[in-house]
Amino acid sequence: MGVGTDIGGSIRKSHVLLTLAFRVLICSGIPASFCGLYSLKPSFGRFPTYGARSGMPGQEAVRSINGPMSASLEGVQLWMKAVLASKPWQRDPNVIHLPFREDRLVRQRPMYIGLITDNGLVRPTPAITRALAITRKALEDAGHIVVEWSLGYDGELLSILLRLFEADGGEHIAKFIADSGEPYPLGMKPYEQAYEAAQKVAKPNVADYWKLQAQRTALAKKCLDAWMSSAAFEKSPGRPFDAVISPATPWPACPQ
Repeated sequence: MGVGTDIGGSIRKSHVLLTLAFRVLICSGIPASFCGLYSLKPSFGRFPTYGARSGMPGQEAVRSINGPMSASLEGVQLWMKAVLASKPWQRDPNVIHLPFREDRLVRQRPMYIGLITDNGLVRPTPAITRALAITRKALEDAGHIVVEWSLGYDGELLSILLRLFEADGGEHIAKFIADSGEPYPLGMKPYEQAYEAAQKVAKPNVADYWKLQAQRTALAKKCLDAWMSSAAFEKSPGRPFDAVISPATPWPACPQ
């Protein structure tokens, strides 16, 4: 069993990402799915984060959360019960007062599931596409309703995310990189470019940051409306999706 922090996939990133009632329920991801583990990335405020180290302290527009990784589902549940039994809301002001609930997961029969096979930006490799097809068949054979679905992704999500992460002009990441004595990893080149640009022009100001946060919230509402509109789909049992399954990486793990 282990604990990870997650803001964009650092716990989960799985072959299939299962979201139930707008909360990530169970998934297997980078590092979890690449190591054959189960993991949980909850909504912010469910588990404590106070005192946890952050690469961008004070960045709260896209908030990080802690969650378990385990070789078994029972391990994930054990971690949740132990953490919540300690009443973390008494020590972390950001944790909501919500004890572990044994009876909250009501099994709908059949479940109504949306399946995202391609987000319009990155097309999954054949291995991931095959895994999604296997998953779909297994669910349909069990009597569940599976409908292909897409948010109509146009790049706005990623654009807002990167601008929020770079709103400090790349300063925090630049300090960590400088302290390490190592060059920027290739995947973090945008932070290096943001830092270099900020040395030549004025950094984004608070007004710019507020505008980005407003765009983020409007986009979240757009996604929520799209989810809720699934109640009107032809195969709908009269309610929105119970869950959405999506590839969280376009490729499987490397051979170990």
